[in-house]
Parts: sequence; C-alpha cells; structure tokens
Amino acid sequence: MAELQKLSEVDLRLRAEDVLQVLQEQSPWCLETAQACRHYAESREWPAMPDIVRWDVICRMRCALAYCEDKPGAPSYDETFQEFLVSLLVDYWEDVGWRNWVIEDILMERGGS
Repeated sequence: MAELQKLSEVDLRLRAEDVLQVLQEQSPWCLETAQACRHYAESREWPAMPDIVRWDVICRMRCALAYCEDKPGAPSYDETFQEFLVSLLVDYWEDVGWRNWVIEDILMERGGS
C-alpha cells in the first residue's frame, strides 16, 4: 500500500486517451510496464519510467490490492515474494485481472452507485 501511495504522489501528465488506453487489453505500454514490475519485484526499487507506464503500474497495483482483498486467508508459500509480485502485477493483470478490475471494480461499482 505504501508503494502505491508513493507512486500516486507524483503528478502525472497524461492525456485522456492515454489513461483509457492503459485500461485496454493490450496497451502499447504493456511490455514496458511488465519490465518495470519485474524490476521492482527483483530489487524493491521502481525504475525510472514515463508517466504513462507509472499510470499502468498504479492500475496494476490497485487491481492486485482488489484481488487480494477478495481472497482473504493465508497466502501460498510455494512461491517466493518476488514470484508472487510478478504473478499479481504481470501474469494476473495480463490474464484476467485488467478485465475483472475494470469491469467489476470500476464500471460496475461506479455505474451502480
């Protein structure tokens, strides 16, 4: 949560199209964002990244938090913390996470309010 807060403290200079493009299935920044997430998982340091990639990371982290909140209980210990981070921020996001988060946590929650 602290990492998400630190990333979110920076004023991002983004166009509306950029924001929406990140929320698509295969954004143009997907590979660069995955590399940034892998770098963080390995070093616990975020690399320098353009604002659009930072926004993509923020979305992935919010999605990961929503996933973890929906799955309470003891974590699996058959993977390292590094592997766990990659599985959440890269694999889960690219598989179904982005879709679940955008549709269920953003559109349904906001649309149903």
